[in-house]
Amino acid sequence: MLTESYLDTGNRGSFAQAGKVATLGAGLRTWAQHAAVPLAVTRDEVEPLFRALAERAAQSGVCGEGTMPSPELTHDADLHLETVCGKTIRKIRKQDGIASFMLPVGVTQVRLVSRASRPCDVEGPFVDDRRMLGVLIGDVMMQEGNLPARSITQPTQNSAWPGWHAPEPNGARWTDGYALLEVPSTLPHALRVLTVKILSAGPYVCEDKSVPQYRVND
Repeated sequence: MLTESYLDTGNRGSFAQAGKVATLGAGLRTWAQHAAVPLAVTRDEVEPLFRALAERAAQSGVCGEGTMPSPELTHDADLHLETVCGKTIRKIRKQDGIASFMLPVGVTQVRLVSRASRPCDVEGPFVDDRRMLGVLIGDVMMQEGNLPARSITQPTQNSAWPGWHAPEPNGARWTDGYALLEVPSTLPHALRVLTVKILSAGPYVCEDKSVPQYRVND
């Protein structure tokens, strides 16, 4: 089987070797500038190779990653809000992909919480997407009392907003399962309803619910 020598693009620290081995200093390399041939990462190119190698492994009686059963999946995002104090706020309704939440008085910041998984874990390692994806969010709106609904725009305006991935070409953004939302109040004692447009969600790899998998440190 043909192989290619190792190209150090920054993950040398992931390897360990016993014995007296001298490390020769060398700068980091990039696939774009230093690879002998272009790096193929598209699913159309990689998946057929993955399937062929998995079939060969199965025929040889080798138990490898390609012969492992598919993970158990769920389409339930378990979408909810979490306040700074850790209180959970569940949806009051969901219709046509729009989830609505009633906000308690005094709450000015929440986390948009959901399950999250990496596409490479859900579909297979031949998918070159290792982001932890929660839900894909479109419009976020706030209704206060009798005032006209207003847009909550900070997730789309701030590229580094905690818990949000970079915007998609259409302006929508994926959460990582624990995304920050500022929800300032204009009328301190008015009834407030937050609505979130969900453009895509799941499937997710089923995890042990006793250990939250979606929380990350900012």
